[in-house]
Amino acid sequence: MPEIQTVPLGDLRKGIEGLLKKGDGAAYVQKLLDEANRLFALNYPHIKTFWEGYEKITNSGGYQLVGDNPTDSTLKNINGGTVRGDLFANGAKPGTVYLAPFRSFDIPTAKFVASAQTGYAYRALHETFHLARQGGYTDEQMAKAAYSLAGQQAPTYGPADVLRWSGRFDDFLGKHCPRE
Repeated sequence: MPEIQTVPLGDLRKGIEGLLKKGDGAAYVQKLLDEANRLFALNYPHIKTFWEGYEKITNSGGYQLVGDNPTDSTLKNINGGTVRGDLFANGAKPGTVYLAPFRSFDIPTAKFVASAQTGYAYRALHETFHLARQGGYTDEQMAKAAYSLAGQQAPTYGPADVLRWSGRFDDFLGKHCPRE
């Protein structure tokens, strides 16, 4: 009988480095972070480089795969990834990135594992931006920063339309940091 297998996270740093080497990935990520900070950081503490954020998260709550029975019920149906905590607020829970696991029936092929681990790296890249300042950046703020950087008018979705804002953020991020 086949058994469901979860693909391990792998070397997340190496995976993200691989994404940032494609096209203008590293330069774009820095410009996007700078734009988000310019537009939305206000006087809140914030990271100045992606890798500063990565290190803060790694040394705080870390990057974690969501297990089969998470104690936080809101993690049961996440769409790719989410964050909890804060990297800057005193007394807050530690800044943590949670990633939905990739699974397969029986033993996954090497190609499936490599693809899944690239997916984890991309999700971690996206989610790191959400912990980039005290109080975090929303998908709406990140999408608006991406539109601003592109010199384009952002759509007029409502603040509660998180999946659409997240999708627009991913549209821009994916152009500069392609997963394939």
